[in-house]
Amino acid sequence: MEALSLPVVTVAIDREKIARMAVAINDPNPIHLEDTLAQQAGFPGVIAHGTFAIGAIGLLLTQWAGQQHISHLETRLLAPVFPGDHLICEGQVESVEGNRAMIRAQVLAGERRVAIGLATVIWLEDGLPPWLRTNSIQTGSTERM
Repeated sequence: MEALSLPVVTVAIDREKIARMAVAINDPNPIHLEDTLAQQAGFPGVIAHGTFAIGAIGLLLTQWAGQQHISHLETRLLAPVFPGDHLICEGQVESVEGNRAMIRAQVLAGERRVAIGLATVIWLEDGLPPWLRTNSIQTGSTERM
């Protein structure tokens, strides 16, 4: 099976979104809010929460297949994300066996790869689901978050 690409998802990161995330997930770590403390920790300034990159992978998968079809997701953060970054999440179907599809995803901030993911998508019906048929794979970009 030729690898099929999923529609791209983009997420713009800014200080307001980082501050809102800190409140939403109850993360008082000052490296997300104060440049001086982030610099003392070795960063050029505040860094975004890893949930932005991981969330982009989740958004990619749920927009494409629907939350109910995602049975497993492994992710790994590779590099920090900063205010002003525009995350681009892309993925592709690597294999299909029976009623399972393996999806590999990556999140880029410019040329930096900041996160990767591997997901298993399942379906119960016979045959390929509509979102796995070649003619239903769409390209494009969706801005979220």
